[in-house]
Amino acid sequence: VSMLGALKKLRLDENDLRVLGDYVSGWTALVDLDVGHNDIKFISPQVGELCALKKMCLRSNRVSSLPPEVGLVTELESFDLAYNELTALPVELGALSFLSALNLSHNHISGRVPDQLGLLRSLTALDLSHNTIRPGAARGIEVWLRRPQLKTVLLHGVSFAAETGATFDVAVIGLGPVGCLGAILFAEAGLTVVAVEKEPEVYALPRAVNLDGEIIRALQPAGLADAIHRLMQPLRDGERAGFANSKRQWLFGGNSRSMGSNGWPPTNMFDQPELEQHLRARVLSHPNVTTYIGYQVNEFTSAQDQISFSAEGTDGDLMLAARYLVACDGANSPTRKALNIGLRDLGYDRDWLVIDVEMLKPHDLPNEVLQICDPDRIHTYVATKDPYRRWEFQLNPGESAELMLEHNTIHRLLETWTPRDSYKIRRAAVYQFHAAVADEWRHDRVFIAGDAAHQTPPFLGQGMNTGMRDVINLAWKLPLVLNDECAGNLLDTYQAERKDHAHDLVSWAVDMGHLMEHIAAAEAAERRGEKPPPAQQKSKKSGYGQGRELPPIRSGVVLSEQVSDDGATGYLLPQPLIRDTGGKQCRFDELLGPHFALLTMGPAVVNKASAAVLNALRVKAIDVSTLELVQGKFPELLTAGEALLLRPDRIVFGHTDDKTSIDMLCSKLASAVAVK
Repeated sequence: VSMLGALKKLRLDENDLRVLGDYVSGWTALVDLDVGHNDIKFISPQVGELCALKKMCLRSNRVSSLPPEVGLVTELESFDLAYNELTALPVELGALSFLSALNLSHNHISGRVPDQLGLLRSLTALDLSHNTIRPGAARGIEVWLRRPQLKTVLLHGVSFAAETGATFDVAVIGLGPVGCLGAILFAEAGLTVVAVEKEPEVYALPRAVNLDGEIIRALQPAGLADAIHRLMQPLRDGERAGFANSKRQWLFGGNSRSMGSNGWPPTNMFDQPELEQHLRARVLSHPNVTTYIGYQVNEFTSAQDQISFSAEGTDGDLMLAARYLVACDGANSPTRKALNIGLRDLGYDRDWLVIDVEMLKPHDLPNEVLQICDPDRIHTYVATKDPYRRWEFQLNPGESAELMLEHNTIHRLLETWTPRDSYKIRRAAVYQFHAAVADEWRHDRVFIAGDAAHQTPPFLGQGMNTGMRDVINLAWKLPLVLNDECAGNLLDTYQAERKDHAHDLVSWAVDMGHLMEHIAAAEAAERRGEKPPPAQQKSKKSGYGQGRELPPIRSGVVLSEQVSDDGATGYLLPQPLIRDTGGKQCRFDELLGPHFALLTMGPAVVNKASAAVLNALRVKAIDVSTLELVQGKFPELLTAGEALLLRPDRIVFGHTDDKTSIDMLCSKLASAVAVK
């Protein structure tokens, strides 16, 4: 049947098909397909190859989800999915710009209408009858109703939940990458989330370009790690990061690696619009998340047990309430300003011209991140995700933003790198690289995260990553408090842990900027035949691959007396590739589950009090002596026989030693998290 390549119409309805399988890949001329009234549960990704299909009937099957490749059937005009088992509206439908008739009646849809479906500009008939729509759906339907081309909307038997009135567990303000990650992780933990974003579309231009392996690791429990990793730039020949002189001669640095201690490549180049679109799509389709896109939060008030806030959008005003609010609303955060939270300036304010280009022709630009310490103009070159490249040029005294943004100036700066006809400019903007950390990260029931809490020069590639660590930290603490497993003062450790950690990384980026200036000044002195200036704090150790490492968590939910520069406590546990007793090979975190873990070399023996703590916090005990290491390693403490207690974010809380038994470790954990 896969050889019916010239077939235009096919009816396979009222049979006993269980799978719409790979055999469809040969039906490239098919225009009309009817597989209704079967028993289909699985649809092959090969459905995306039905490039000529205009009409598809899947009525009366057992379909609970659609593969993303459905969005590739771009000629589809009529899609009948009635009487299936869909629980959410699939975001992939938003890519079907010619779709005019969509039947989703008699499913189990309980989520709101995803904003992607607002892209269906050709839609004239929509049937959502006999579903149960959660908060926010009515607003989405109202938007459709205002479109002159939409003639029919059927809502027979639809049960609408209350539009506002419900109190969510968490409100997320801002759906950039940090806010999206927070909303996903909160929702995956079982919390009800309302997310408000003022911009109707994902920002189309690049900003952040590097994603750390530990962030991909944090997405493993949500089942998103592999999908996000596929968006990353694969390792290229000669990939490295370092410092160079004015002639671009390599001075020092480090080579990129295909695998790091977190079980993923340690650094990953990506395109932010692509990544952000993927994350937002996951937020919009998650059944635990209600989103309001195109809404600006105006004001909020905090009560004893919740925070209430209003939001204004094109479809009117909203009043919403949540137990806690996480503001990921950017460097100019209205939330931070409304709370009168100050910023501590860390002493680096420089104006830079940032140029992003798309390469149009084959080129010989290096696969490097290169800090060019040129006395005439310090600048940076970044081999971002193909086919894109970035340059950053520091403004010299007396230069204006207007001058630097002139096309002739931009082309003149780039012409020593690549010919003018080899690229097109995606973005050119002058920014002030700034280093600052907020004085206060929690105010009653409001937390600030991401750029709202810290800003950094980009030299270390840690701005977005640091913000993502903020919401990763909250994503395991908020559920414990909201589920009444731990006392509310556990949330005080958010600032204690994240502020110092972010401060260390911002300071490192500042030191790197000073190091670039020192190397440039030393070359300038050499040109003049003078002695180089003293290095002071601008030590070579701040450069790539020169020994400076990510800092540990030094206070909060850790045994602070065990934290050191070369220990395990306060650091992420390495994630090796292992093989279990059944022969299954996997990344180690897949054995841990979403909660705390106790790792031992041999069976763990604890007293009754410790057993009660382990039970209350759902600590998973794992005897690593039963596992085979395939790639990577465990900390030496563990292999030497000590026990380690892990937090849900895979940071080591503490370990046994000659002063600390397993029972003492459990007791200290219970105290640190304020277990009830």
